[in-house]
Amino acid sequence: MLLFGHVGITLGAGLALKKVYAGQPVQASEASPPLGQGLAAHLSYIVKQMDLRILMLGAMLPDIIDKPLGQVILKSTFMNGRIFAHTLVFLITLSLLGVWLYRRRGSGWLIVLAFGSALHMLEDSLWNGFLRTLLWPIRGIRFERLELDNYVGSLWDEFLHAPAVYVPEWIGIAVIVGLSIFLIRRKEVRSFIRNGLFV
Repeated sequence: MLLFGHVGITLGAGLALKKVYAGQPVQASEASPPLGQGLAAHLSYIVKQMDLRILMLGAMLPDIIDKPLGQVILKSTFMNGRIFAHTLVFLITLSLLGVWLYRRRGSGWLIVLAFGSALHMLEDSLWNGFLRTLLWPIRGIRFERLELDNYVGSLWDEFLHAPAVYVPEWIGIAVIVGLSIFLIRRKEVRSFIRNGLFV
């Protein structure tokens, strides 16, 4: 999956969650629930306060880290754009840090970032051909080396001819365009850019 698929589909998932938890208006100053309350109360708080800009960043975070590292900076070593940030180790670490930050400061932004990264991995179907990467280092410490000589050309070819690539991209574009139209009609573009929230 490419940029628009990852960002748009993850954004759509975030919007769907916000719709499910939309029982109360979102208030940026609202305090997080006491730690003794149930998981549902904490999930509700995190979802209602979810900064969609951070969710979209999380949707691309594994690629933001791994593509430059594995395909440019350390290309001769890895020759792969799905390395450390596409592993369960990365996702679990990010999630645990998010829970720690939430418990310590009542801030759920890192949990939202981890959620976006988790959706990225699901969208990449890492269990289908990249299981060794997903389970790193359990199945070995080396990552699979790929043929990257014509990377951009092969991406373009897949975008034009592979339904598994172009269908998610068009779905993602539809979600992004739909949200943009919604924000423009309600005159909430500036508010969304400033805080990633909308009512």
